[in-house]
Amino acid sequence: YYDEKWCQVDMYYIQPKFRKQGIGKKMFTMLEQQAKECGCSRIVSSFNLKQPLEHFYKSIGYINTHTAVAKEI
Repeated sequence: YYDEKWCQVDMYYIQPKFRKQGIGKKMFTMLEQQAKECGCSRIVSSFNLKQPLEHFYKSIGYINTHTAVAKEI
């Protein structure tokens, strides 16, 4: 994207029995550190609308910027 280096996370999954334990937050903290070390200035992540994660992303400081669509053909 332009002159910036971005990192993208596409569809990660945490098994239900491991949710609500801070694992996702720790994962993104590690990801952000690694992305910074690689010179990235922004992280973009996507998620399945069937598994709403907007609250999770907001809680770790992310904002909604894009919507993606898909169609099986």
